[in-house]
Amino acid sequence: MKTILNIKNIQVLAFLLGIAGTMLSCKKSFLDLTPISQIGATNFYKTQSDLLNAVNGAYGALQLNGQYTEEYYFLADYPDDDIESSLSAANNDFDQFERFYSNSANIYIAPAWTDGYKGILRCNNIITQAPNVTMDASLKGRYVAEAKYLRALMYFNLVRIFGDVPLVIAPLTTVSDAYEVGRSPVADVYVQIVKDLTDAEAAVPLSYTGADIGRVTKGAVQTLLGQVYLTQKNYTGAVTELAQVVNSNVYKLLPVYSDVFNPANGNNAEVIFSVGYKKGGIGEGSPFVNAFLPTGGIPTLVTIGTTGNRMNGSKDLYFAFEPGDTRRAISIDTSFIDGTGKLVKTVFTRKYLDTPPTDKDGDNDWFVHRYSDALLMYAEALNETNQTPIAHTYLNLVRNRAGLASKTGLDQAGMRLALEQERRVELCFEGHRWFDLIRTGRAITVMNAYFKKYNILLGGVLVQIAPYQLIQPVPLSQIQANPAKMPQNPGYGQ
Repeated sequence: MKTILNIKNIQVLAFLLGIAGTMLSCKKSFLDLTPISQIGATNFYKTQSDLLNAVNGAYGALQLNGQYTEEYYFLADYPDDDIESSLSAANNDFDQFERFYSNSANIYIAPAWTDGYKGILRCNNIITQAPNVTMDASLKGRYVAEAKYLRALMYFNLVRIFGDVPLVIAPLTTVSDAYEVGRSPVADVYVQIVKDLTDAEAAVPLSYTGADIGRVTKGAVQTLLGQVYLTQKNYTGAVTELAQVVNSNVYKLLPVYSDVFNPANGNNAEVIFSVGYKKGGIGEGSPFVNAFLPTGGIPTLVTIGTTGNRMNGSKDLYFAFEPGDTRRAISIDTSFIDGTGKLVKTVFTRKYLDTPPTDKDGDNDWFVHRYSDALLMYAEALNETNQTPIAHTYLNLVRNRAGLASKTGLDQAGMRLALEQERRVELCFEGHRWFDLIRTGRAITVMNAYFKKYNILLGGVLVQIAPYQLIQPVPLSQIQANPAKMPQNPGYGQ
């Protein structure tokens, strides 16, 4: 008589062990583009090649739909004042994010949770099993450091989206082990994130050459750690980390803003870390070219594929750009000519335009951190440590590249608002705005003013958000799998 595993057991293991089925490769410059199949918690790495393949698979987890290929930018930008999806009326799940009535059954919430843990599983396996692999100690240390950075990044995204999350830092192989894991407090998750990044910082190089370009560098670790410290309000720590990035002489602002987004210019001097994609029908292309395309954009904006129409810009964002700002032309447009010669008025971004050979098969990378991001975070950290005069220098580097005059004489409060504005227009459509507003404590004030300004209603009532809505509900599937250990976030029904 065969034994059938209880479905709840399967759900718990799938969530905690993150059995992915396949491991996707990611960085176009150094990863073997052939998927590595069926590497799970019971596989053991014996050789340097095994460990390298596993690390490449951990990078590949960033390409999962629940991470940067789709759900990350839904959850990072839909709740803010930059995005107005024309699909909202027809797509209740998007509208839930935009007008703040998310529930645990939203189809985009569960993949963000489960795919995050799939990636964490891959990192945990590497970190745990690497000591048993016989190879050059320094290179092995670097591989482990890369996995720790990736794990920290994935946990950083999870904790910002959901708040308390299970803190799993070693492989779990039994159902009973999985049932013992509940949600850890946000503070505990941040302790692990800082530890992983601190460990990684010493073991990765400043830069790479040749086929290794695109892997985790010291600058990537320091930038993420600086961002984490800003989020924790450890401004002194943020200054220390971000100063090293700024003074490393590894990165620079490209003279022309639009060149940063040229798909043929991946891993350019402004890119600190990105999720890499490669078009060509090999399963490695990025969907952004079609996902960000407005209805009617085929064939004039892009010749092949479908129009996702998922991330249209808001008028408020369009008017946030100052006169003469050279970034606006590629960042946000208000019309285009369709295939019939008709002028279509809609607000959209040109940052992800490309010439894909097939639908959703672009060369556009997703920027996790750019140098301009690091400069503005450094200015923020300086400002919060009472070094506002120095902060002007780094704010103005970004402004001047955009053709704007320098800001002068700002006090601390004025600098905060100037940085909020500058990050909005510099980094729009890159998954920063919502988390920036939360980090600075401005999300409720800014969004409630936005809803009032444009009279945005839900059920005939003005939308106004409450503190509990700064994080998303726990996916229903996770609560059902282990209700004793997986309570719902306050304010949300099950």
